[in-house]
Amino acid sequence: MAQPDFVVAAPPETGGARLVAVLASHPGLLLTDEPPGPSAAGKATDWPGAADEPAEAQADDEWEAGRTTGTPDRPRMPAGRRHGVVAPYLLADFAAQRRLHERTAYPRLLVALRDPVDRAYAAWRHARATGAEPLTDFVAALLAEPERAEAGYGWPWRYAELGRYGPQLRRLYTLYSPGQVLLVQYQDLAAEPAAVLDRVCGFLGVRKGAARDPRHPRIGTGPAAADGPGWPVDRPPPEVRAQVIGLFQEDIHLLETVTNRSFETWLTPSGETAPARAGDT
Repeated sequence: MAQPDFVVAAPPETGGARLVAVLASHPGLLLTDEPPGPSAAGKATDWPGAADEPAEAQADDEWEAGRTTGTPDRPRMPAGRRHGVVAPYLLADFAAQRRLHERTAYPRLLVALRDPVDRAYAAWRHARATGAEPLTDFVAALLAEPERAEAGYGWPWRYAELGRYGPQLRRLYTLYSPGQVLLVQYQDLAAEPAAVLDRVCGFLGVRKGAARDPRHPRIGTGPAAADGPGWPVDRPPPEVRAQVIGLFQEDIHLLETVTNRSFETWLTPSGETAPARAGDT
């Protein structure tokens, strides 16, 4: 079994879709999705509207599915071209990371990060829009998460857990060195996409400037309605953020320790509204 040269570990609502779309246009890269698997869907059939569950719930990572035969056969690759796999839930699943490590110890890992409150809120809104989330209150959905996880609900409904990057990266670094991991921050990709993509291409060892931007709308913008005057639809209003930020405070401090960089804006009432410094990505 041929193994991937790199993995894009971008949880939903972290800008991964745009990142993958641009990288897929690079002539030196070939990206493939993981095959369908049952575990991500979790308990989707337990509520009305499950037929319209998010696309993320209909797919699973090869390594998450508990298979023991290795990763899928890699397509025949021309010399000098690199093969990447898109694995949106890899960062949160340490068992999946261990299975990946057993098969390939030296991949490059692209890890997408976003303010965890914003990410959770955007994921909850998406699930509500598709009919996959029955709870009409975001805070209630977060508070219900431990019970849901115990009941076997899949990753798409782990709104808070997917954003607990501190322990996730700490575990990942027990298998892979930090030098094998490039952190791509959502706000950087939104504000400075060309600079971020240059860093990604340099990290992967392919020519910079060869990817074609698919002209996606700027991340977090577009014709979306707002929850308040000028407030983006995929970010919670300040009063909602204030109710849930405490759920992430300990993890954000751990993330700062693990990465040796600051994420203090994630702890503010407004969240991450400015791009991170270029050296932090």
